[in-house]
Amino acid sequence: MCIVYNKFMSHSGFCAFCRSSKVYFKRRRLGIVNVLVAAILALAINYIFSLRIEPVACVIFVVNLFAIELMLRLRWRMALICHECGFDPVIYRRNPALACQMVKQKMELRNADTVKSLFFPLNLPKRKELKKT
Repeated sequence: MCIVYNKFMSHSGFCAFCRSSKVYFKRRRLGIVNVLVAAILALAINYIFSLRIEPVACVIFVVNLFAIELMLRLRWRMALICHECGFDPVIYRRNPALACQMVKQKMELRNADTVKSLFFPLNLPKRKELKKT
């Protein structure tokens, strides 16, 4: 797991709802670097506590893999949610009505804050009305 954040870990994009700019993380799962860091960390922890390498290092290694995988998934998942409008594409695919409620709640909180609504307005999409023929 890389401790230092750099430009190769993410790419920029836009929110699907409000079109505000945001940063998406590229990695969702473990990579080879993460496995190597977990192994080195397991050996270091084992050596610190017992001053020799023992089979318990394998258990520490597996626990490290679980922890790193959990952190990567949480970071990726939290980066999907828009901080401006509250739109969550994962929830939208599962339940659009729930995603709509979440956006409405976030927009109510945003409209209550006068500083954000005056100085940082959102460019929200407008619904097109169907022409009746």
